Amino acid sequence: PLSTVGAVVGGQGTLSSDLVTSDTSISLGGRYSAVYPFWDGTSRMLVSWTPCRVVVEETILPCTAENSTMANVVEAQPLYGIYVYDQVNNTQLPVVVPEEGMMISDVVAAQPRTLPTVIYDKIPGIELNGSYADEAVGVLHIRSVYDMDGAFDPRGAAAGSVSVMADPAQTTAAQRPARFLRIEKSVSLPDRNTRNFSNSAFGLSNQQLMREIIGYIPIEPDGSVKAKVPANIPIGLAVVDASGQRIGGCGHNGSALPQHHSSVGGADG
Repeated sequence: PLSTVGAVVGGQGTLSSDLVTSDTSISLGGRYSAVYPFWDGTSRMLVSWTPCRVVVEETILPCTAENSTMANVVEAQPLYGIYVYDQVNNTQLPVVVPEEGMMISDVVAAQPRTLPTVIYDKIPGIELNGSYADEAVGVLHIRSVYDMDGAFDPRGAAAGSVSVMADPAQTTAAQRPARFLRIEKSVSLPDRNTRNFSNSAFGLSNQQLMREIIGYIPIEPDGSVKAKVPANIPIGLAVVDASGQRIGGCGHNGSALPQHHSSVGGADG
C-alpha cells in the first residue's frame, strides 16, 4: 500500500513517505489511483496521483493539518495527474500535469523486458509431462461437474448422489444431464467503425460476447473430466447436454500453463 502507516504489515511494505489513507477520511498525502513499475532496475514507478485538497468557504485549498480538521470541512474533487515517483530519493516529478475536470485513472509503461522464469509447482519432465510443453497444452481435471462446492447438484436428474449417477444400472446415459464439456475461447472484437455486429450475432445473451468453440470433451458418468486444453489462452467452460445445450459452466475465463495440471472439485453453476 502507498502509505506510511504501520511500515510492514502482513508481508506488505509501505511506499509513500506521506500519510496516505484509503478510507473516507481526508488523506493528507493525497490519493493514488494506479501504480506501474518501470522494471529498469531502479525504484522508479509511474503513478496516477492527486494532491489532497479541501473546500474552505467555497475556496479550494491545499490540505494542512489545521484546515483538514476544521468543522464541516469537505475534501475537494480529486485532481489526478501522472508522475514519476522515486521511492529511494523520495521525489515525484510530473509527467502529465493535472487538469480540473479530467481524471487519469490508469497508467502503464510499455517497454520490452525479459519475462520472468516460470516456477512450476512440479518438476518438468519428471512430475510433469515434458511433451505437453512442446504441444503448448495443459491438463484440465474436474472431479465432478455435479460437485458444487462440496454439495451434489444433479442438474435436473433424479439421482441423489454421484454414485447413483455413475451407476448405469440406476442411471442410464439418456438420464444423465451432463454429457459434454465445451471449451470456449473469447474472441477479440473490433470497434464499431471497423465492423458493426448485429446483436443477433451474440445469440441469446450478449454478456458472453463472441466465443470460439475449441472443442468438446465427453463427461464421464460420475461427472469427471480430464483432458488436454490449449495453454496461455483465456478459456471458458460450459457443461452441455446431449443436444449441445448449455446447462451450466463457469462464468469467468481461466487459462492453463504449458505442462500444468489444473485439478478442481467441480464447475460453477
